[in-house]
Amino acid sequence: MKHWSPHPSILKISDLKWTKKDAWAPQAIAKNGKFYLYVPAEHDDTHPGKAIGVAVSDTPTGPFKDARGSALITNEMTPKGQHSWEDIDPTVLTDTDGTTWIAWGNRECYIAKLKPNMIELDGPIREITPPFYVEGPWLHRRGNLYYLTYASMDPAAKLGAKPGDEHVSYAALTIGAQKGALGRRAVTVERLYYNPDGTMKPVAQTEAGVSGPQLKRKR
Repeated sequence: MKHWSPHPSILKISDLKWTKKDAWAPQAIAKNGKFYLYVPAEHDDTHPGKAIGVAVSDTPTGPFKDARGSALITNEMTPKGQHSWEDIDPTVLTDTDGTTWIAWGNRECYIAKLKPNMIELDGPIREITPPFYVEGPWLHRRGNLYYLTYASMDPAAKLGAKPGDEHVSYAALTIGAQKGALGRRAVTVERLYYNPDGTMKPVAQTEAGVSGPQLKRKR
């Protein structure tokens, strides 16, 4: 991850005619010889609040085009949430049997099956909110185990935060005058290791990242 090539914008918020503003964290996935980009954005006044749409392209570098002409998920489809931005941060996983799932959410975490065409839900939306969940879910599978990782506000991990603190930043990386924080975030990359029982080993942030020495693993 040392060499990067710039590419033009793959999608503009104005390409999604149902949106008003603010594209947020998307995810792209390949299936059926196409690439599908799931994009959270602010819906127009016909469905107020954040919504998730899907765009499609023949290549991962785009350009992507709106695959539906409407949002896939809107705020009224997840009525348990008490705020308008809960439908953000989609993560998409295609299982070994070809079934594709989408999970998302802020404060509450939801999951639903996608139809094979990748642009329609195939069944009900279910809530799967884990402990101390905030946002940023990510689905992956390793062997026979499924993993849901996410941004958390676990009180045990607040590093001295006081009761009542609303936000805690763990980012220690400094790039020039920019420091990692809410609103001004820096990215770090670390290797992920698993225990023999499939649980993840805690990840310690370093300044070296993936360029640092790897842990010796038993074979």
